[in-house]
Amino acid sequence: MFLTDDLDAREAAENIGIEVHGSVGIIVRAFKERMLTLEETIRSLNDIHDKSRLFVSKIIIDEAIRAVRKHKQSG
Repeated sequence: MFLTDDLDAREAAENIGIEVHGSVGIIVRAFKERMLTLEETIRSLNDIHDKSRLFVSKIIIDEAIRAVRKHKQSG
């Protein structure tokens, strides 16, 4: 497994068959494994977009928030 938010590094790793996860995926996984509450997860995801230097589109953040809310409802 390879953890990165760098697009070129992600593509290179995927091309050789390495499973890649970025910041959004790590936060969502932490929520699913009950390491973060729903509120902490949503705050952390919004902080990636609003406070970090990472470029993650608001669309991706909103999709991740929808996914964790759906997971919460089904769990």
